[in-house]
Amino acid sequence: MTTTSPSLAQMLNRANEAHRGILTAYETGVPYLRDNAYASEYRGARTALDTLLRWGCVENSQLTERGRELLTALNCRALERIATYWSAHTERDDQR
Repeated sequence: MTTTSPSLAQMLNRANEAHRGILTAYETGVPYLRDNAYASEYRGARTALDTLLRWGCVENSQLTERGRELLTALNCRALERIATYWSAHTERDDQR
């Protein structure tokens, strides 16, 4: 049985903050989890990492080009959410 990698759009629909955090950690070299993290945090990070490995975003402890593309898209999505949040609050403050 052959499997195909999901498209960037499909990965974006499935990805969450844990995926973004792990990709950022691989890019910057900063550990994703603290030494005193809870076991549930380790399990969640492991699940997210397994998914990123399956998607081909991380290979041999290195971020791949596909991983960089996903990280860029996730960062853009996060910035869009922040901009939407601030825009809504700015409009509300202006109406006071």
